[in-house]
Amino acid sequence: MKQIKQEKCIVCHKIICKQCKWEADEKAVAEIQSGMMTACPLCGWKPGDAVL
Repeated sequence: MKQIKQEKCIVCHKIICKQCKWEADEKAVAEIQSGMMTACPLCGWKPGDAVL
């Protein structure tokens, strides 16, 4: 069996809403990457919208 080496991320790119500053957790990141989530679940902002 092959061992899986786990390393800590030194440079982390977080997904954060530009309007309300909501930060995506691992589950939300997966939903964003799969296209299931296209807007902030708190304020509805999405890329391309104006920041109020």
